[in-house]
Amino acid sequence: EERVLDLEDFKNKFGHCDVSQTSPGYKSLGVWCANTRNANRQSAKRKRKRLSKDNIKRLNDIGFEWTHVPAGISFEERVLDLEDFKNKFGHCDVSQTSPGYKSLGVWCANTRNANRQSAKRKRKRLSKDNIKRLNDIGFEWTHVPAGISFEERVLDL
Repeated sequence: EERVLDLEDFKNKFGHCDVSQTSPGYKSLGVWCANTRNANRQSAKRKRKRLSKDNIKRLNDIGFEWTHVPAGISFEERVLDLEDFKNKFGHCDVSQTSPGYKSLGVWCANTRNANRQSAKRKRKRLSKDNIKRLNDIGFEWTHVPAGISFEERVLDL
């Protein structure tokens, strides 16, 4: 209860609930958030109930971030970065090796992976709104590295 109140205070001050374990003055709250995310993941994997539905609802209601984006970069900021990339290059297929866009490419890869993992485990990691937002701008849910032909990819199977 106390930590949820701390999280509400953090959100009121910073406008989000994505507390990092390295947030100055909020390390302990960041650790609690990481443990809460982990407890929720573990309970989903092992079919154990660690967080009550009421606790999950309360956290959701205040905007708790179930997936952590490092360095305080919000989902919306990344979407804006992706839109800028698309405006510049005409597509949303950002590679982890794209010069000047490595961080965005890593985020795209992590987003693709989170969506695949949630489909396999029947867990929701990306909200329907976030998936729609990405679809609306043409996000590439599959990434084929440049310079690899279709035939080479088939041979990799």
